[in-house]
Amino acid sequence: MIQFTRPQLTNLILEIIEDGYEVPKGSICNDTNLRTDLNFDSLCMADIAYQLSVRLDAVFNMDDLLNVTTISDIVDICEGKYNEWKCNRTEGLEETK
Repeated sequence: MIQFTRPQLTNLILEIIEDGYEVPKGSICNDTNLRTDLNFDSLCMADIAYQLSVRLDAVFNMDDLLNVTTISDIVDICEGKYNEWKCNRTEGLEETK
């Protein structure tokens, strides 16, 4: 999994939304509600999960996105995935010692 800073993750998500849904970056922010402000449905959320999976080399599923309402929520999930990956990797290294 590729590590990104929080601002880099935010920019990546904004880029995915801008490119895939023709929403200008300047019109959305961390607190933009994806469902009510942008009218995103589960298909949009699945597409965002797929795009993030490809770009971050991580695995996301729909359960990860069930409670997502804002861009900030997605960033939180990405950070959690990275921390989970890092923890699992560290545990694997300790077991080989």
